[in-house]
Amino acid sequence: MEHCWYWLAVTWSLAIEEQFYLVAPLLVRFLSKRSLVFTLGTTVILVPVLRALMYNYDASSGGSMGYYYVLMPFRADALALGMLAAMAWKTPWVQILLLLNRKIMNRLLLFLSLGLPILLKWYPGPSSHLTAVAGYSWLAMFYVVLLLRVLANREGILARVMRWRFLMQLGGISYCVY
Repeated sequence: MEHCWYWLAVTWSLAIEEQFYLVAPLLVRFLSKRSLVFTLGTTVILVPVLRALMYNYDASSGGSMGYYYVLMPFRADALALGMLAAMAWKTPWVQILLLLNRKIMNRLLLFLSLGLPILLKWYPGPSSHLTAVAGYSWLAMFYVVLLLRVLANREGILARVMRWRFLMQLGGISYCVY
């Protein structure tokens, strides 16, 4: 009887998003813009530390519960980065800064891209220490920079690739299935 619920295991990420959707509007509603940026920035910095502590506790207790992988407080840095990116893009002077510094964004995207094969080859699973502590944040930063880069250069090759019909259809299907 215990194993009959395994098919629900994949819904952990949906649960994280739903919790985020309950918390984020309250933050946006009740915090000033400055306080919101501070809170989100603090979240981005502290969550990897929190994951490291939980990873070490999990390893020292002899268990492998993987809380650092599936619970919202341990994955909130990616969601906070997304909110910060949205706020940045909606702020005119930041948008101009991003548009004027495309080369820096390209270098940052290249740098973050170089970390992806390292994570894939040497730390491929969610239970490795580097992945648990820094890998999730690295991936989130990569995707945020990629998104901002596409927005900052809508006619560039990355933006054109993102508009390929089959990718858009795949995204629509994935979102609907999810």
